[in-house]
Amino acid sequence: MAIMLSSIPVSELIRSHEDGIQVVRYGVGAYVLLLWIAVSSIVGVRKRWYRFFYVNHWVSTVVFLGLAFNHVPSYARLPIYASIALVVTDKTLVGFGYLLNNMTIRPIRTGFKKFRRGSSKSRELQVLAMGHPVKMVVPIASVGIAASAESTTVIRISDLPFKWKPGQHVRMWLPRLGSLEVHPFTPATCSNFLDQRAPESQDAEEHGLLPTESTEQVNDMILMIKAHDGLTKRLADYRDEWRSLPCPNASQPSSSLVAFLDGPYGNTPAWEEYESIVMLSTSTGISFMLSILNYLENLSFANDSRLQTRHIRFVWANRHIEPVFESTVTELLCKNSSALRDSGVLVEADFCITCSDSKEQPSSPDMSSIDPFAHLRHSRGRSLIGKPPLRIRNPNDPNDWEDSDDESTHTFQNSPSTIDDEASRSSEDTYVEGRSDEQRPCLADLELAIDEAEPSYWSRIKIPRWTRKSVKLAETCQCAMLRHQERKCKWRQSPPFILRQYGTRPNIEAVLSSAVPRTSVAKTMVTVCGNKVGNDARKAVSRINMDFARERRESGVHFWAESMS
Repeated sequence: MAIMLSSIPVSELIRSHEDGIQVVRYGVGAYVLLLWIAVSSIVGVRKRWYRFFYVNHWVSTVVFLGLAFNHVPSYARLPIYASIALVVTDKTLVGFGYLLNNMTIRPIRTGFKKFRRGSSKSRELQVLAMGHPVKMVVPIASVGIAASAESTTVIRISDLPFKWKPGQHVRMWLPRLGSLEVHPFTPATCSNFLDQRAPESQDAEEHGLLPTESTEQVNDMILMIKAHDGLTKRLADYRDEWRSLPCPNASQPSSSLVAFLDGPYGNTPAWEEYESIVMLSTSTGISFMLSILNYLENLSFANDSRLQTRHIRFVWANRHIEPVFESTVTELLCKNSSALRDSGVLVEADFCITCSDSKEQPSSPDMSSIDPFAHLRHSRGRSLIGKPPLRIRNPNDPNDWEDSDDESTHTFQNSPSTIDDEASRSSEDTYVEGRSDEQRPCLADLELAIDEAEPSYWSRIKIPRWTRKSVKLAETCQCAMLRHQERKCKWRQSPPFILRQYGTRPNIEAVLSSAVPRTSVAKTMVTVCGNKVGNDARKAVSRINMDFARERRESGVHFWAESMS
């Protein structure tokens, strides 16, 4: 092809209308487009600009098929027809599955049928709905931790009509927060694939208010979303706004967001075949591990013979203390591991906070010096130094205005050091300064003075106006303050199988050495979801398998990595 192109001028290749040259022109365009698809599909482009990669891949594919269709003769277009049929079939199946995932029939109660004696049932209408309502998850926490900064949003989507396996991911679209943004997330739960009906009860409430048998299976999906930019940041802002409402759970529904889900995607190994599983994760990668644990718990609850797991080591590292996020993880971990621990499976969990401020120092400084409201204050500007303080005068009182000329002739006498001290003290005070009730101005008198003012007088006063630039508040670490609240209020009570460590990173080499001893013959899986931890775990597993190849160990180790963006 290169020899053929070298013999044809570029101008003739572009402008010629001959049939032979047109065939060559379409062929060159197809080759250039294939090269562009290969270059734009490298790993770096996919990770950093996935949306660009996705749109470019499909547009380039359609254009390539069009160029190839015009390049080859009519009798050789059968492979092109087959390719077009595959693309159309793929998109048709994806669209059909998308509709099935997001189209549900929901019952709506319309009220009581009739006001009859002994009739307490309401009429239900079956309506067709698109999308799934999003519920904000706010665990019950003690006083003091709800005000801390949380970078992770936990949401729940209930009664999903499809099933997903542990470790798979879904693509979520929130039209209200981003009309053109679709992001992949890994659920922290696994769909209920087992029939877990409660046994019939013969108690006094058999025909009363409490149901004795539930035939509906709860198929909830919990997503843990880290706030970065774009959709995830807007979701975190929406969560903060929703939490600021007065009693949001009582006054209105949990959330007005509607989510559309696409998937699930991905394929994972059979976790139940491994006797020992070591789970390593960071930040929101914990959702990948919790879904596996939920799957194993369902098998244990059903006494499934496929479950061979006897030991689970759970290691989670997070940068800062996030009480609500940690409370959700602890709740799911305890819930999903209860049946496993009851059946004799050894479950060990390590929670590591890597922030150095979270580490308890031997000689801890006085926490009173830590100002939790420092980010809300602004220092007094230098432009007001040397000017008299603002005074509100009563326009109907002539005596109040007699000294105005005298005051204007005097200079506001203060030394620079005194002014600086007053400014610094003012910046350190809270918004509501501690005064006695006698020193506070009377609000009723102030309102009366304003109401009695004449418009003609106030219209003669020129009020200077200026715009203050919005200052972006710097995010400060609250780990030290939260640790102080933890020791003071004792609101954190970890289960006995969870070990919490502060100010340190997990030692992957030590974790694998203790979980996989040299004399162990158990079938072991090491799964990791995290970038830095994943690299350390991959190196440690390579050394273990190298020792097994040199007959220094009794067995090797399987490895599974889930990448994080």
